[in-house]
Amino acid sequence: MTPNLTPSPWWSRERHLDRRPFLLTRNRIASRIRKHFEVSDFIEVDPAALVISPGNETHLHAFSTTLVEGGGAEKQRFLHTSPEFACKKLLAAGESRIF
Repeated sequence: MTPNLTPSPWWSRERHLDRRPFLLTRNRIASRIRKHFEVSDFIEVDPAALVISPGNETHLHAFSTTLVEGGGAEKQRFLHTSPEFACKKLLAAGESRIF
């Protein structure tokens, strides 16, 4: 029997079954990390993906995109180059225990 040298598409059930244990392990690890920080009185934060200004990073070039609002108005936005910048703003605003 000749082995199938063509990889299955990423959405195939067989390919997913091979990778599912890794997905479950990753989920358990993330859950335990969250639990550790939650019981230690930390607040989980999720910085915005789109920002008005990408910052002044000499060696980083942010991707720009167009945000289309409900009424059809368009605004230029940028994918943030550093989620840490948003976290620093929270720290400056008085949050002291974030993750």
